[in-house]
Amino acid sequence: MNWLESLCELYQKNEKIAGVYMKGRFDEDLILVPIYHSTLIAHITVFLDTAGEFINAKRVLKGEGLTIIPVTEASAIRTSNCAPHPLCDGLKYLAGDYGVYCGADGKKNTREFYKEYMAVLKAWKESQYSHPKLDAIYEYLQKGNLIRDLISCGCLILGENGLLSATDKLGTTAQADAMIRFIIAEEKTAVQASMEEKEYPDDEKCWKDLSLQKQYIKYCRWQDEASLHERSYATGEMVRVTYNNPKKIRNDADSGKLISFNDQAKKNHFLFEGLFPDANSSLHLGYEELQMAYNALKWVIRKQGTTFGDLCTVFYIGGEGDVIPSFAAGSEDIMKQYSNLVAEPGEEVSELQEYEIVQRDAEQFTKAMQGYGKLLSPNEKMHFLAFKAATPGRLAIVENHTIYTGDYLKRIEEWHRDISWLQRGYEGNYFYGSYNLKNIARILYGEDKDKSGRLTLKGKNVSMEQRITERLIGCILFGDPLPEDIVNRAVHLASRPQSYSKWYNWEQILSFACACIKKKWIEKNREECGVELRKDCTDRNYLYGRLLAIADRMEYRSFKQGESRETNAKKYMTAFSIHPFRTWMIIEQKVRYCQKKLKKTEALYYQRQIAEIMSLFRPGDYESQERLDGMYLMGFYNEATELQRYTLKNKGEEEHE
Repeated sequence: MNWLESLCELYQKNEKIAGVYMKGRFDEDLILVPIYHSTLIAHITVFLDTAGEFINAKRVLKGEGLTIIPVTEASAIRTSNCAPHPLCDGLKYLAGDYGVYCGADGKKNTREFYKEYMAVLKAWKESQYSHPKLDAIYEYLQKGNLIRDLISCGCLILGENGLLSATDKLGTTAQADAMIRFIIAEEKTAVQASMEEKEYPDDEKCWKDLSLQKQYIKYCRWQDEASLHERSYATGEMVRVTYNNPKKIRNDADSGKLISFNDQAKKNHFLFEGLFPDANSSLHLGYEELQMAYNALKWVIRKQGTTFGDLCTVFYIGGEGDVIPSFAAGSEDIMKQYSNLVAEPGEEVSELQEYEIVQRDAEQFTKAMQGYGKLLSPNEKMHFLAFKAATPGRLAIVENHTIYTGDYLKRIEEWHRDISWLQRGYEGNYFYGSYNLKNIARILYGEDKDKSGRLTLKGKNVSMEQRITERLIGCILFGDPLPEDIVNRAVHLASRPQSYSKWYNWEQILSFACACIKKKWIEKNREECGVELRKDCTDRNYLYGRLLAIADRMEYRSFKQGESRETNAKKYMTAFSIHPFRTWMIIEQKVRYCQKKLKKTEALYYQRQIAEIMSLFRPGDYESQERLDGMYLMGFYNEATELQRYTLKNKGEEEHE
């Protein structure tokens, strides 16, 4: 239960901001929900004065409806039960005239919902932990004309039958299911009838009033004192325990629970069979500590978690001030995040040679990681949790680790250093580093057949984002070897340029395949290899890759201005990777024709390069019938980069002349 303990500590560290509305990464409302509270999406705000007189009501704007509400243990998990929330709830509970304008519920007398809600609100109002806002709300709601007032100010619309219209909705929500929240104005004036929500101070808004939240927490704790206390398995203390676990963990639409006791109700249950007679005998967890843990978990996931399909991952240290580079981020992402963190201006983009880009980005990434090392103490404990839905109603913890920040930063840096390569972004810019995990999944399993031309995951391949992440977590965090099948797939795709409608998509997979080959080389030989051409390398695969790059460049240079087609080197690339000796003979014959179209100096240069490469083959390697491994792609890439430099240099000299 160490994950529960760490999350309770996380809540306690950040309790001072519980209930405070903040902004998240995407400018959305971000809240550490207080214990004994939950959230809902409100559709209508009702404005009352302190005497409980109706002032006005307005529909809540889209994106502004997230509302903190007090809840009971039963109402927090309600599905089929009718347990009311103690303050803000749906029309069915708050409106005494619900039956008049909405008709019969069909399952239960609509007046019963209203009566149960009013009883819960009255019990809190009459306790020693009451609040002035409760008096105003109770005074108004007992009049039983909420829907009539909402109709009068245009928030709700009647149909021809005199009932709430079924066609007019609040967004996607039926009018009869509208959720209500309250603002209690301290002073009632004629101007207030036209005032907007933002013009009222936060302490007049029930969902932002911290004093109201604190009173409800005291009220619940007072009630808990009278309940049966049992020993909690998480802390060992005698407390009020619960067997109800909340939902909405990964997001507000998540129905999965981490702990569930419902299996005992099934006919062929297995959870307690032969071990416990009932749920009460199996596991005891304190109600308050469970709320702390889950509320902290929901908050930190929304604040800094990452989702990959059905998989949700999160790292946390202290919560509020965490500045952790994501394990799933690409090199560019980490550098940008650090620059934003320390408010450093980004460098101006300029035309740079490949080796200059490599040097620039390698230095910037090292600087960013060193900067994180100064911002984070190396001995701080980091917690890593990952969740995945076993079934729609069951959520499993698939990763649960504790790691020191110093070790974490070291492993992140090693991963990016080992798998970095000169990559191409969709904007046309080049950078030296690694792609983020989501892009890796798209590169390996994406298609470029939609209008955007970008690689996108479709159909059954959508789930590959999650699977790739699950498999690479161990490589990044624990130094596990890069899976061979991922490397093989990258090499296979890079050997089929004809499969891509956009050349830049093939260029991405080629760069990633080279990055994978580099990573495997480092794992095997414990030495670096990079984008620089290794002219002394005698590896058969590498040499054949160099030959293919020269053939590709010669044909490309023979194109007429405006001519755009695939070279024979790329057309035969798949066959070349399987039967290099036989296929090279075909490619070489076709290239001889192209050679005649080149300038004599350039043609001689290519001939000398081919001759030098041929002289490096060890006896028997050139004629060998064995297929090529991924190293040929690295030879192709390095030679192509070197030839491009030669072309640019030669062009510059011609312009100078």
